Amino acid sequence: MEKSFNMDNPSVMLRSLQSKNQLRFFVKDRVGTVDSLKMVPVFEENQESIFAFLEKEDCAHLFSDRPYVPVASEIHYTDSIEEWIAQHNAALPSTCPEVCLWVESSTWEVEESLFALLYAIYFNKKVVSLNSLDEFTENKELSVRNDDDSWFFIMPYSLLDGESHLKLAHFAKPMGFLPFTDYTTLSLYLLKRIVLEDKVNSGMRLNSVLANRIKLREDEAIQADAGQIEAHYLPRDQCTLESTSDLMFRQSRLLEFNYMSHCRECAIVMNDYLFCSVQAGEPDTDNIPEECNKFAPRCLLHTDQCCIENRKRLSIKDLYAKFLFLNGCNLGDGAQSVIPYRHTIVRNLIEGHALSVITTPSIKIGDVSENILAHNISKYGYTEGIKIQYINEFLRYSGIENNHYYQIGDPNLMYGGLKVKKTRVSMTDASEVKVTLSDIAQETYAEVDIQVEESSLHGLDLAKISLMDSDHRQIPLPQKKLYFAFIKSDVSRVKLLLFSNQPFESDEIHVVITVRNHVEEAMKRIEIYQDSLDFFKECVSIGSNLKGKIEDIHNYWKSVPYLYRRYRYCLQSRNKLEKIMHKLEQKYSNVSQEIYSQMVSYTSSKRDIFFEKISEKRTNITALAFTSTCYDCGYASARFESSIMTGPGKSVKRISYKCFQCGCISDFPEAALSIKGNPYLRFGRSGLEAKLYEISNQQNVPLEINVEGISIDSELIDVEIIRDKLEIQPGESSSIFIKLKPSSELKQGVYLFSFYILVNSQFYYLSKTFGYEEK
Repeated sequence: MEKSFNMDNPSVMLRSLQSKNQLRFFVKDRVGTVDSLKMVPVFEENQESIFAFLEKEDCAHLFSDRPYVPVASEIHYTDSIEEWIAQHNAALPSTCPEVCLWVESSTWEVEESLFALLYAIYFNKKVVSLNSLDEFTENKELSVRNDDDSWFFIMPYSLLDGESHLKLAHFAKPMGFLPFTDYTTLSLYLLKRIVLEDKVNSGMRLNSVLANRIKLREDEAIQADAGQIEAHYLPRDQCTLESTSDLMFRQSRLLEFNYMSHCRECAIVMNDYLFCSVQAGEPDTDNIPEECNKFAPRCLLHTDQCCIENRKRLSIKDLYAKFLFLNGCNLGDGAQSVIPYRHTIVRNLIEGHALSVITTPSIKIGDVSENILAHNISKYGYTEGIKIQYINEFLRYSGIENNHYYQIGDPNLMYGGLKVKKTRVSMTDASEVKVTLSDIAQETYAEVDIQVEESSLHGLDLAKISLMDSDHRQIPLPQKKLYFAFIKSDVSRVKLLLFSNQPFESDEIHVVITVRNHVEEAMKRIEIYQDSLDFFKECVSIGSNLKGKIEDIHNYWKSVPYLYRRYRYCLQSRNKLEKIMHKLEQKYSNVSQEIYSQMVSYTSSKRDIFFEKISEKRTNITALAFTSTCYDCGYASARFESSIMTGPGKSVKRISYKCFQCGCISDFPEAALSIKGNPYLRFGRSGLEAKLYEISNQQNVPLEINVEGISIDSELIDVEIIRDKLEIQPGESSSIFIKLKPSSELKQGVYLFSFYILVNSQFYYLSKTFGYEEK
């Protein structure tokens, strides 16, 4: 009998075959042919699942008693499937970009091969047969090209595991997997793929749901109209049975289910209900003793119990979505799941109603930006395989986690059709470019294609982003989240992705792209400030008035870690972080200046030697060398490194020098300063005015320098630093001059002086002797 669907432009027909023997003729008839009408063979034994699917899809069908009459002659019955594969591949264009890879095993039956070949015929995929996935990863003389657009692996479910995905991840190629239990998985998947194309092409309105059960401070529920797909965002408080029942159950046109929450291999969990896959198939009776172990769900043995309590339990069959993006833990373990594969979410989705399931076998940290990007990529007409590539590149770029998604389903599936607003720029000869994206008020996704030098593939960043209205006036950044990412698209190109859960609402977006990461540069400065502050707290007696200011800095810092984790991909977090870091730098600088002034005042009154005071703070000498050159006289000196503990598990490194010729001693932070001295200075009764040091800035940031000199051995010498505050630009040098005025009571001799230098909050100590002659 024959069944077809009552659609405006039907492209599929069901043919019921009397026996499996007829399947060979059926497939042979289609090798090397092109027909807009795709016929799906059905055996009596698997018609129940097929017709249940058609009924759910509201596809009316017609019955006919006309028997199937094969075109192939009896002689073709003995043709090998390998010969048919060769004929099929030969009939395809030589540049056919899609490859269907069969990973065969001892469990393969002839029906699986025939349905897999039929799928490749209908969707124009070249067929490559593999004995194992290792054969593919090791590339043992396979006819698979690097420029193939996508790879679709069809394999027994026992070969689907997380380890295989990790091996394949480095190929960075759009790829998907179709694990099957038997040929019925393949026949139903073939039918679902054809029916989907008819649904999407017919312009039928479809629903998309993004359920976010993690974020507590997200926007309210959102409904967005984007062409034929109506998208619904459900924050945590909306993920209830009451709020979602009409959307997800009474309306049968749920195209996409995009989900972020805590999961288990056997359950997708909502607030007060869950989708359970354990009871989705036939109950285990014969296999319970060997399949069930202490890790399996209770409900395998006791159908009225569930490990996840206080939630209404629904069957996974009730979640009737075709495309699923599941941002949760352990859903993609496949055959390595701790529960029997037949009871996993993935198996019951792909062998039920789903066409594509994107998930991960790993523990997830997760961020809702992954879900929002995934929804936008599909909405704007990219395939599921490209979606996987973009999301995995986004994870790498954002630093959310070192993880990756993979797809169960054909990587060439797609369902959105919006046109991407994009522009192109080149940065091969520039360190900064300005880009304008126009007419994007109603868009939620846009791209900038950037040509770069290979050395800059992973180093681009946003210097500035501005939202403009129709009169080209800048408008404030909205409260809604605006996300971005730089992802590598090929060996010389990077894409800047801008995306949001709601329309951008600005007519233009102006973006400044740079090869410098200003946030990281500021963070490094703040780390230096903090190390300096820790050093001061440990080595200097700080007055009570400053302790309150230091506590204020610590409190201000508390919001930085969260924002820092998100600044690389969330614009609001980036803006907040930049403002906080700017204020922090000011606070650190002010406190450092006050501590420095306090140190100078204390040393001037006590006449003690700072180097001696901190010696007892050193934990150990970690490196010692006798090949250094004295910064003052140029002779050999000893250099040693030591650490000063500043807290549990924390320390700062100090580098000290001792000259064997002139006796100069110095103590520097790890970032050494380029200093050249003026040795063997002497003065008499008339005093001295001379060049003391020359400082060169060999760093890539300006140096703000404070210098103070103190006479340690006698209070009868006035010390003045001429220009005690100066700024030195990168690559430039500046001289420090000293003025000494002795008292008439000063006796002839050699006197020790200490010099305190504060460079961008870092403390440098130098000592030097001056000879005094009574002339």
